[in-house]
Amino acid sequence: MIHCLPTPILTRPSVGADLIVQPSQLSCSHCSFSGCLFVAVDLVIAATLFQIAYLYQRRWAAENAERHSTYRQALDDAQAAEESAAAEATTEQLAAGVGFSDAELASAKPVAAEAEPATASSTSKSAAAVPTAQLSWPEKRAQLDALFAARALQWDGLPSLTAALYLFNPFTIMTCLGTATIAFSNLGVVLAVYFALTGDAVLSGVSLAWAVYNSLYPIVLALPLSLFL
Repeated sequence: MIHCLPTPILTRPSVGADLIVQPSQLSCSHCSFSGCLFVAVDLVIAATLFQIAYLYQRRWAAENAERHSTYRQALDDAQAAEESAAAEATTEQLAAGVGFSDAELASAKPVAAEAEPATASSTSKSAAAVPTAQLSWPEKRAQLDALFAARALQWDGLPSLTAALYLFNPFTIMTCLGTATIAFSNLGVVLAVYFALTGDAVLSGVSLAWAVYNSLYPIVLALPLSLFL
């Protein structure tokens, strides 16, 4: 009795079998692409925030420099007025002294003599008797320059701080990991503000329309942004 053993069936693989993409591979490639896209969007938002803060820093620095120049000019005018008044007073005193008689000048000497001890006593009390506000004009200018220099340093590093606060914000990180589309709305809002500050009404309106298309609430920025244009 002959037993027939089953023979294995050899099948030829189809031509397109090697082109089939597994679902796991497709999901991984999709996640990597979306992750890179949202990271790029967040980087663009951070760069735009950096530029907005830089524009504000430049504008504040220009106002600070203009205010400094105004105060410096006022200080120079006050010094010139004081010197002119002192010169006029000296001239008037000399002119008045010419018309005095010897008797009047003699009667005026005790008044001056009484004033001298008071002056001597006031100067002998040490430097504390002299008010600190009585500074020379170069010292006043130096204090004014130091004050405005310190105010200028207050806004130094603001653009970098603004960008870092956005990038390392936990809400930004979770939005990027969750691939939430609110990032595109934030991009539209930030671009609308930037273009409004630069005076480009068309691009600001397009960016705001893009933000409103993704989310409705940015429509409230239409009136504030129009004030910059």
